[in-house]
Amino acid sequence: MPRIIPALGLIGAPLLLASVFGRMLGLHGDQSAFAAIALAPIFFWELSIGIWMTFKGFNASALAALGFHADATGTAEPVSPPPALAERGA
Repeated sequence: MPRIIPALGLIGAPLLLASVFGRMLGLHGDQSAFAAIALAPIFFWELSIGIWMTFKGFNASALAALGFHADATGTAEPVSPPPALAERGA
């Protein structure tokens, strides 16, 4: 995943929180310029995550580390409990 995608979330979340608190305190309205600017990074973050997962999918090695095995059709099936669950005895 490109580094810009998590960066959009890390930048956008504090901006969105500031916008929400500003609205709660009556500093600006719902349709102010600040609200729109604060919402933009989160909008593009959500959009890019959805597009990335739709067309690129998940990292196969990350799924394997969780205990999943991908077959020829691309579907992932658990082969054993994930390591975190196995350690707890579940």
